[in-house]
Amino acid sequence: MDVIEAIKARRTIRRFRPGRVPRGFLVELADCARLAPSAANLQPLSFVLIDDEAAVESMYGLVKLGSYLKGDDVIGGNPLEKPSAYVAVLFKDTGVVWSQRDIGAAVQNMLLAAHSKGYATCWIANIKREPIRKLLGIPEEYQLDCMVAVGLPGEESRPVDMNDSTLYFYEKPLKLRVPKRKLSDVIHVNTFGTKL
Repeated sequence: MDVIEAIKARRTIRRFRPGRVPRGFLVELADCARLAPSAANLQPLSFVLIDDEAAVESMYGLVKLGSYLKGDDVIGGNPLEKPSAYVAVLFKDTGVVWSQRDIGAAVQNMLLAAHSKGYATCWIANIKREPIRKLLGIPEEYQLDCMVAVGLPGEESRPVDMNDSTLYFYEKPLKLRVPKRKLSDVIHVNTFGTKL
């Protein structure tokens, strides 16, 4: 799979199916993240790999995988929905404002690497930071920025043209649809407002 294919095919997955993620692959994801661009090459990120079954189970109640979903689509409680592992993304303040941008580049590297090997991911910022900090023993000098859930895909997700809403939804059970702005709505050529 080439990079452009991976970018266009990768989608966030919120429902997973049972199956272990090898620790070596989690290490590979952290390695891909570490090699992302870094402002002034300060490299302020660290990663906690969570693959112990009890720790993964504890983590599940501390993260929110589908804030937009309502009614029968709400995710939670079903063991078939749970990821097999998590990566906690930690940030150490460098005093350089641009350093926080490193997080996006590092996480995107992980998401694409996982997708390229058939694993599903969900980048999660809606997390209970203090309980997770205690559970993982994160030192005070680090901020817990986000979590990445990793596992085997338990649903299909694909983009659809956005109309009135950005809210993702299930078209059918396990068929997640994610509204995205049309390419023609986001491209301007040479000057803003000049369309292709």
